[in-house]
Amino acid sequence: MIVRDRKVPTEPGLQVEPLEGWQGGARDSPSRSPCHLQFVTLRAFVSLLAAVIITGCTGAPGTSRPRTTPRPAAEVVPSDPLRLPWLVSRAAAPVEQIIHVAAILESRTDSLSPARVDTLQSQLVVTWSSPSIRYPLRFVGSVTDYRIGTAAGDSLERVAELPLPFSFSAEQRDRTMQAAFSSPVAAECATPQASVVHGVRDLWLSLPDTLSPGRTWKDSTTYVVCRDSIPLTMRVEREFRVTGAAWKDSVVVATVERRTVTRLSGNGLQFGEPISIRGEGTGSVMFEVSLSTGIALFASGESVLELSMTGRRRSQQLTQRSRISILER
Repeated sequence: MIVRDRKVPTEPGLQVEPLEGWQGGARDSPSRSPCHLQFVTLRAFVSLLAAVIITGCTGAPGTSRPRTTPRPAAEVVPSDPLRLPWLVSRAAAPVEQIIHVAAILESRTDSLSPARVDTLQSQLVVTWSSPSIRYPLRFVGSVTDYRIGTAAGDSLERVAELPLPFSFSAEQRDRTMQAAFSSPVAAECATPQASVVHGVRDLWLSLPDTLSPGRTWKDSTTYVVCRDSIPLTMRVEREFRVTGAAWKDSVVVATVERRTVTRLSGNGLQFGEPISIRGEGTGSVMFEVSLSTGIALFASGESVLELSMTGRRRSQQLTQRSRISILER
């Protein structure tokens, strides 16, 4: 945070002691200096004193000289963190966060068949940092834990095929574009790390340097993610809006709403048959962001994704409803 201080303008004052031997306008000593005062009225004395200060004349030995008073120290007034606009700082220290997703998946092979309902939970634990504070921003970190479960209340288990921990790195060139991962490589469908790491995107909000109520901004990205060995091209557009700020547990927290539109498409083989996948989804998440670090302390929201899978022999419609929550550890 930037602390503003209010500088109070000050001017040095001048104080003058009475001249020695001044008695009603005459000196006791006959000695004279170039700036000898020979005025008898107080008004004349003050006028001549001002002239002496300006011209730099010095009095005879033993006479008093003007003295300047010390300059008062500038007053520092603590700034109000809630004063508009709200300043956003960026922390370089590593942070650990947990992303939990609970999803319900409904699928139909045709309009007359009953829907099949499956549930899925996942928990992703991430440690990351951003060493840079100016664009392009770099993000480095590691996924330290990833677990899944099939129903609410069931214990989550690690995925045996996923080696943990694994590291990642990404770069965001400007605030209008989401960060792009340089490792692991997303297009490599053979590596499960590439599919898991994209969940980390939910932690990065492309925050501007200042916030105020009602301020909005957008970012977008296009990337490839693999599902069942089928590469899918994802187009994600996000819009953010600031709704307010308040003190919470001795920290100033801004509330930011994020709305997301997702479109995906891909072609591949499933059970040896060609298949085409198309989908579109929307979501809304509310974030609580610390202004002193730029990190999301908490987030919660929901999303809906509609998918169609079309093959040569049959088609399938899927609806996935998800709830996401983010916590700082």
